[in-house]
Amino acid sequence: MHKKESEYLNGLNKAIRYCSYRERCEAEVSQKLKEWDLDQSVGSRILEELKREKYIDDRRYANTYAGSKFRVNGWGKIKIRAHLALKHISKSIVNEAIDSLHYGQYLDKLEQLLRKKRSEVKGPDDYKKRIKVMNFGRSKGYEYDIIMDTMDRIFKD
Repeated sequence: MHKKESEYLNGLNKAIRYCSYRERCEAEVSQKLKEWDLDQSVGSRILEELKREKYIDDRRYANTYAGSKFRVNGWGKIKIRAHLALKHISKSIVNEAIDSLHYGQYLDKLEQLLRKKRSEVKGPDDYKKRIKVMNFGRSKGYEYDIIMDTMDRIFKD
């Protein structure tokens, strides 16, 4: 067996294991292949094989990423979009993943997060509480207008 073929098979097996225990995007796998110091042509072949065999699929990755970051971490669309962009996912795939988030659940999650934050913020000054709650919503990646609409509701209570 030739050295390159051996390097390819070893690299492919290692990459399959790397992709098997959690969803990966193409950029993550490409970076890992570089870290393993594989020949560039071998790395390209491995990447193409992984895509062909559906070990990596950026669309599937983006949908999984967006859903889990929203449900588990409470992230909003802005933060999810930014983090997927950092992973070199195409804008059309990112938009599709963002659009897959259920809008009603999105608003409910934001309200839940802001109500919890409001209860945690101490002090008598309502203006300072509103600023802290609004900044928290922004840091979670929610859009300003829906934060303000939600805050109007929760600060009326």
